[in-house]
Amino acid sequence: MRDINRFAVLLPVMLLLCLTGCGSDGPKRPVGPTGIGPIGPGPSGPTGPNVSNPCSPPIIAPQKFEVAGKDGILEIRFSKASPYQGVEAKYGLWYGTVNNFNSAKSLGTNVLHRSQGSSGDPSGPVFGEIVGLTNGVTYYVWVNAVWEDLCESSQSYHMETGVPVPYPSVPTGATAAAGEKSINVKWNLVDYALSYELAYHTQNDINDPAVVIEPNITDPQHVINGLTNNTQYYIWVRAYNNNGYSAYSEAITAVPVPASDLPDPVGPLAVEYGAKRIMVSWDPAPGAAYYELYWSDGASVSTLAAGKCESDPQCKIVEPSVGRISASITSLTNNTKYSVWVIAANSAGFSVSSPVIEEAVPRPKSEERPINFGDSYFELGTATAEYIFGEVLPATPIVPESRGGLYQDNLHRSKETPIGNLVADSVMWYLNERLDPGKNVDFVFLNSAFISGSLASPGPVTVGSLRTATSTTDEIMIIEMRGSDIRALFDFAADKAPHMGFRGNSNGVSAGHWPIVSKEVNYTLVYKYLDKNIMQMVLDRADMDPYYFGQIKAGTLKLNGAAFENNRIYRVATTDWVSEADVDGFYAVPMFKAINKTYTGVKCWNAVAEYIYDFGSITPAIDGRIQIEGGVPGGPFGVAEGYNRYCPAGSTYDALKGCIFP
Repeated sequence: MRDINRFAVLLPVMLLLCLTGCGSDGPKRPVGPTGIGPIGPGPSGPTGPNVSNPCSPPIIAPQKFEVAGKDGILEIRFSKASPYQGVEAKYGLWYGTVNNFNSAKSLGTNVLHRSQGSSGDPSGPVFGEIVGLTNGVTYYVWVNAVWEDLCESSQSYHMETGVPVPYPSVPTGATAAAGEKSINVKWNLVDYALSYELAYHTQNDINDPAVVIEPNITDPQHVINGLTNNTQYYIWVRAYNNNGYSAYSEAITAVPVPASDLPDPVGPLAVEYGAKRIMVSWDPAPGAAYYELYWSDGASVSTLAAGKCESDPQCKIVEPSVGRISASITSLTNNTKYSVWVIAANSAGFSVSSPVIEEAVPRPKSEERPINFGDSYFELGTATAEYIFGEVLPATPIVPESRGGLYQDNLHRSKETPIGNLVADSVMWYLNERLDPGKNVDFVFLNSAFISGSLASPGPVTVGSLRTATSTTDEIMIIEMRGSDIRALFDFAADKAPHMGFRGNSNGVSAGHWPIVSKEVNYTLVYKYLDKNIMQMVLDRADMDPYYFGQIKAGTLKLNGAAFENNRIYRVATTDWVSEADVDGFYAVPMFKAINKTYTGVKCWNAVAEYIYDFGSITPAIDGRIQIEGGVPGGPFGVAEGYNRYCPAGSTYDALKGCIFP
């Protein structure tokens, strides 16, 4: 019976040609640092006419959506609206080249859709695309939710803008200026580039596995640090936008050399504040190979030391960079005065100190200006790159094109991903730094169904974009469990939560049970190696149960590098949904062992918003907290094995692009 259900669920899904949600580009160069088309005029702007049949009580949906520009295409993505009187929403779509709804072209309600099968996750995002557009032209796009024969979402149709863009060209005009253990690389701005990737090596071979890659560079210049003096380096650069990467430029070379003169002093410092943090920035000092950032909790500083960072706990080394240099001082005491100063250094010695800031006072940013969670346009901070929701799976003989949409947005359920790490680490920070100081939580265990989409493209993160990417109903709960029961919880998740890259397991249940953990936890998942094409197994109605589920590799489950102690009581942050109301009570059995539960009353997504707001700038990261072994879906963040390695005859597999056809 399980095999029959699996076949009924998978086959309709595999036959879909779905759409991928990505970040977007702006004209010529991305708008601002983001690559997203400029945000629409907002609630008070000319977004369209009032609806003729608004729902009662009013429903405003969608509140924000992403428009991603590709070659002649605008891709659209947003979170689905809730059912109204039991009816699922459809979405009207209009577009035009002027901000006038009355002249816009209607594409009806069949372009934007969440899924076309019974196995779709009910919290999944809506996808769609507008094709046949002109590159470089700004398009205005309107969306409205419609519950057929009932009503429409209230107020105005929401509007965003986007710009279709061609594939990026190869960067030209690259130059390299050598410094001490560093090289400053510059190149010409590439039209329509969203970001750049720089590669370097001591050999003139871009394909050598030892080539170092530095991705997600937003400006056409970059400083490479940590090099070896008197060694020649070969350097390449390529451009990226939503269509993919250009080819690499021709190699340029440079040789880092030791400094012969003392660096210039650092000029005036600028400071910003966060919870238990001071963020310090300054302009580069000519001749500096690195900087020493000092701080003191004294009212004044009489002696400005230099060269003491190795022994002084109130000092940190800061590497040089292009433009303003910045660094954070953490683990401070809120509302306490600190003195801060910076000294430039190189192999010839140290500069005199910068001017000293004697009254730097860390405090939560929201104490000065609280977040307005009701304002979709309230800016929380900036993402330096997209926090992906999932990976694009390659093609198969059944689906002869790269599979996005339904497939892509599920792989986060079996992988460590940037947005999963961001969510878990944000909750950890909020509890230990803001809500519950002194009563430290040991780690965070969340359900991946909390995530419903990617967190924007590089650029501003708003209340609306975060709300689009996450659930807004889950509340943080703190539970206490014995170490033995925590190990049983992870074993249960590995053995019971489906790990495949599609929506739904063998019984048609959403695979959103998969856990997300904070960086304090590390473990390795082991799967059986998939030695045949999974798509053929589906057609043959073969028993695939062994490939759905894995196990925790013995001895790998660690908390801060140490094994869980059987009888020790640990404090774990989760949500009320995971602990008590998960789909079908999935974690009810292992979490029944909790010794105590504490309701915080804090929405989980609010904690994530507070984290982004306090830090201002966030950078996606994969740190290896979840390792994977065996035949599971591969791709950029996993092993290139399992069914990811199977492509139709005559095509080749690429880890980033999937199956490539001649």
